[in-house]
Amino acid sequence: MDLKVLYQGMKYFLTVFVVFYTFSVNAQILEPKDRGMNHIIVPQMQEEQGDVDKPPLPKEETTTHSDTKAYKPLPPFNIEVNKELEVKEALVPLKDLKGWKYINDLRSGSDNRINDALSALEEDLGAVPPTALFYAAEAYFAKGEKEKAALVYYLAQLRARFDFKRFPVKGDGTTRPQDEMTALSLMIGEKISPWVLSNTARTGHIFDLVEQTDSAVPYKYLPAFSLPAKTAPEDKWPELLNETRETYFTKTNTLKKALSAVKR
Repeated sequence: MDLKVLYQGMKYFLTVFVVFYTFSVNAQILEPKDRGMNHIIVPQMQEEQGDVDKPPLPKEETTTHSDTKAYKPLPPFNIEVNKELEVKEALVPLKDLKGWKYINDLRSGSDNRINDALSALEEDLGAVPPTALFYAAEAYFAKGEKEKAALVYYLAQLRARFDFKRFPVKGDGTTRPQDEMTALSLMIGEKISPWVLSNTARTGHIFDLVEQTDSAVPYKYLPAFSLPAKTAPEDKWPELLNETRETYFTKTNTLKKALSAVKR
């Protein structure tokens, strides 16, 4: 089989996987046919060539290289990604969780309000709920800060999965927060995931950074959806978080390695 064709196929598969599979919550996935979205259009991605005849990259992508070892930009937000928190330390009790007041600013269309919200996010990433992280990803991508966009986008997916495990909302019978969150993930991921997957070194770096950042940032936010009357006992939260992380990163790491193997 032509390796180029196989490689492009793997990248397309991982794009769909990242947007759909990694965000599935208890097997409840937004089905495109049921929501009027029959497919995701993935832009044609050029096969990476050697550095000899490679045209200059756009300014915002100058840290990207074909060689994985050469891709070592500094982590966004000045987070000590090597300072891993113990699970119990990362989980803040429900009584101490607070809402984040900048969500509407991210959706306002005002550059000043959006920039203020992004500044607040960068000061305290752990205080930002997944819904706001998705909107922040969209804002960062529009500003050309694509690595930040990718980081907060995948963090949003991971943390939303955990939230729906500890706060299992059922919705009102017609609208469920899980469906709304999945639709948001689909919409914003259409641009971010193809960019992440267009360079194998970038793909590996981004997913490694997501895992490192998640382990270094506490979960101290209230979700943006209304909490159910019955939530998972807080002494079960560490188990649920470990389970969520293991499922998410096992799948992403497996496909990341598969892409890398095909590329070689």
